[in-house]
Amino acid sequence: MNGRVPSSGRYQPTDYEHAANCATHGLWIIPSLVGGSVLYFLSVDQWQAAAAWLYGAGLSGLFISSTLFHTVAWKIRHLRLVSLFHTVAWKIRHLRLVSLFRTVAWKIRHLRLVSLF
Repeated sequence: MNGRVPSSGRYQPTDYEHAANCATHGLWIIPSLVGGSVLYFLSVDQWQAAAAWLYGAGLSGLFISSTLFHTVAWKIRHLRLVSLFHTVAWKIRHLRLVSLFRTVAWKIRHLRLVSLF
């Protein structure tokens, strides 16, 4: 569970919270479409039909956009972490290669000096 967020900070959901947001908001897309359709077919005049259509479209749009937002935010966070891990791995590899090169260069220089004597 996340701790309290400072007043100057932003709340960062955990991976479980992201998964729960994606699942629950995605789950409510179908009932909102069904509910909007039922309201539309039960309407008696054009004003009720327009209101039912508007309500169903708004509710479905809310859950679709919320699901997309949470999914994209979760994936972007994941991709940032992957990018960070790749950057760190590249830096470590680079440092290891540099230290290996220095060691090999020192040994070659040392062997040349020894062979001169």
